[in-house]
Amino acid sequence: MRETEKGTREQLGALRRENARLVQENMRLLNETKAALERQSAVSDVLGSISQSPGDIVPVLDMVMRRAMKLCEADDVLVLGVEGEAVRPLGHVGPVPTGAPSAMRLADTPPAAARAVRECGTIHIPDLLEYPEDEYAVGKKFAAASGVRTALAVPLLRKGAAIGVIILRRQEVRPFADEQIALLETFADQAAIAIENVRLFNETKEALEQQTAISEVLSVISTSTDDPQPVLDVVVARAKVLCGARRAGLFLLEADRRLHVAAQSDADPAAIAHYRATPLEPTRSRLSGRAVVERRTVHIPDHTADPELEPSPAVVPFATPNSGLGVPLMREGRVLGAVVLWRPYEPYRPEEIRLVETFAAQAVIAMENVRLFNETREALERQTATSEVLQSISRSAFDLQAVLDTVVERAAQLCGAEQAWMRRIEGDAFRFAAYYGSSDELRAMFEELRRDGTTARIDHTGLGGRAIIEKQPVHVHDIASDEALRDASLAKRGGGRTALAVPMLRDGEPIGAMVVARNRVAPFNDREIRLVETFARQAVIAIENVRLFNETKEALEQQTAVSEVLASIGRSAFDLPTLLGTVVERAARLCHAPHGIIYRLEGGVLRIVAAFQIPDELRELNERFPLTPGDRASLTGRVTAERRPIRIDDALEDPEYRLREHQRVGNLRSMLGVPLLREDEVIGAMSLWRPEPV
Repeated sequence: MRETEKGTREQLGALRRENARLVQENMRLLNETKAALERQSAVSDVLGSISQSPGDIVPVLDMVMRRAMKLCEADDVLVLGVEGEAVRPLGHVGPVPTGAPSAMRLADTPPAAARAVRECGTIHIPDLLEYPEDEYAVGKKFAAASGVRTALAVPLLRKGAAIGVIILRRQEVRPFADEQIALLETFADQAAIAIENVRLFNETKEALEQQTAISEVLSVISTSTDDPQPVLDVVVARAKVLCGARRAGLFLLEADRRLHVAAQSDADPAAIAHYRATPLEPTRSRLSGRAVVERRTVHIPDHTADPELEPSPAVVPFATPNSGLGVPLMREGRVLGAVVLWRPYEPYRPEEIRLVETFAAQAVIAMENVRLFNETREALERQTATSEVLQSISRSAFDLQAVLDTVVERAAQLCGAEQAWMRRIEGDAFRFAAYYGSSDELRAMFEELRRDGTTARIDHTGLGGRAIIEKQPVHVHDIASDEALRDASLAKRGGGRTALAVPMLRDGEPIGAMVVARNRVAPFNDREIRLVETFARQAVIAIENVRLFNETKEALEQQTAVSEVLASIGRSAFDLPTLLGTVVERAARLCHAPHGIIYRLEGGVLRIVAAFQIPDELRELNERFPLTPGDRASLTGRVTAERRPIRIDDALEDPEYRLREHQRVGNLRSMLGVPLLREDEVIGAMSLWRPEPV
């Protein structure tokens, strides 16, 4: 009986133990099923998030990190995106400080992550402090500082290459289980799919944005026919946005062979001030200079790894390594400048480089269009101005001043000069002939000079004098630095800084000079110099036309006067006073003299026999004190003594002339005397005079 009871108790105990085992097994299976369901649910949630967020990786990665952190029992999770050697944080959940900047190099990432990326495989480190020092020295330092002990890194793979890495971390030594590692690898695959989907979506979006930007630039080009600045501004702004650059600029190679900033996008004020105040030399030490010197696109993935590159305001403020892109502006093999972009370390993708090259080509097209437009407009303006001058010449055969005024005004306006003037040679000096001033002060100064009849010496101390002496254009880039110019020179008096003087040549000999001046340092270009030379030639043509016209007119007037005198002789053979009166009147009018006298030698003295518009007081004075032939104190005495025409420019300044009373009464200043000869015998003299000196 006892044995039977004992056996029964043993059977019941065994049954209870089996039941307990079955309960435990059922619980294990239930937990595994629950965990599998949670993993399956997590995977489904991630896939659902991927389908709902085709263009946004943030919600997908946030779900991946939180599910992985929970299901893998991690304290912290970090996701990094990788492109070549460039790494940027994509997401982080947990208390462990990442210390990761917005962009960094792969070498600066946690070593477990770097190994997972380079080996394209899972890296599991059960205890960071026990890891070999030579392989994980940086990781051990990080573990000691942050308290992280166990790490698991799984790469995000696309076509066999790592495009990112996900890292789980525990702050205690507790290795991850195989199923947890497998789950994280599944999450990594899903994250890679999500990143790839977003990449494809964003590439399509970027392509559309790029196409839109290119269209926008083309639209601006079409509306900016005479000014490239709007195009340059939009090129820099769009390149900066589409390439995610922090700074972008466009530099142009100017006449001084230095790079001047033409457009900047969101640059630091100090950098802009620096570039404007200090144009850059085109050298390899600067990104813009290197693109210009090498005439090719220059890509600098890491500016700290380039020993030739000098610090610049565009780079120095960035604490981390930066990536730079420089694209030259080229036209027909000639470099015009460069577009430059900088951003925190992230090398530029090929499609970004092609985009900036497209923008650079569009900037060149815009500048070329403006150049052609301006050249066409300037050519039309020159043609119009030339036509105006030629029309003025044809209309103003009797008004040379109107032609010369038109010439200097149009020359100044077409060359963007504030002042211009023209002087004509008279003897060993040259006199003011025409002027143009863009301000009331300049016009007042020129008018005073014209009114005073001021003359200038023909020497190297004046711009016109230099052009006359050298018989070629004289171009002074900065008058202030030309010590040879007189302080009283017109250019300096008028505030001029840059001046161009062109000689006016007739048959190779100078007859004057034309000068145009700017009140700023801005050298004239070859086109402007040729334009002023053209105007100078037109002025010579006008002067020559007027000279020929006047000579012809004077010859005709002289011929008419001779004919009138001969006709008078024929009509007045026995009326000598009438005949002589006609002669002296015609002579005076032809010589533009208001007064004239004919003397006849009678009884050893010269007596008036005919006169034209002389004061009665002078006639009476000559009757009381007749002139004596051969007396050098008077013009007629000198004429009869030398038997040739004699001119006195100013009776008041002539040392031999002493008939002061005659001079006062007749207002004699400039005088012309001619002897009357019969078979080489003096029978009298004719005298003409004007009340003003020559």
